[in-house]
Amino acid sequence: FSQIQSEVDTLVVLCSAEVLQRPWCIGEVTVAFVNEVRTVRVTLPNFVPLDDARIGALKDIDGILVLSEYGMSLSVVQEAVRWLHTMPEIACLSEVTNASKCRLAHHLVSKDFRQTATPEIGSITTLTTLNNSRVIIADVQ
Repeated sequence: FSQIQSEVDTLVVLCSAEVLQRPWCIGEVTVAFVNEVRTVRVTLPNFVPLDDARIGALKDIDGILVLSEYGMSLSVVQEAVRWLHTMPEIACLSEVTNASKCRLAHHLVSKDFRQTATPEIGSITTLTTLNNSRVIIADVQ
């Protein structure tokens, strides 16, 4: 988690159906929240934000209590998830293709995006094409 705190300018959370069921993903969001790291959500079509009942049920996720070993209390984790739902969003409105991943990555590393305090964000279908930039996209699956 120390990389999120000290080496990340913008945390990009790939919001899939499972992301908020994974303790390590929730931990990274929590570290970003606590350390005020700029965060952007890339929401996939199958992502459903957690309502208050499901945020309350985070305590039931297998392995979630391991986050306490890193100083993250359940209440802070829950607050971080609520905060995540308020962060700027890039909505993936359809199936994610290799081309759309490239457009998204290009947008996220573009000078305009990085220098804007509150970026204007739309769907990935509105992004420009990737030129000769080198971008690495990691898939947690």
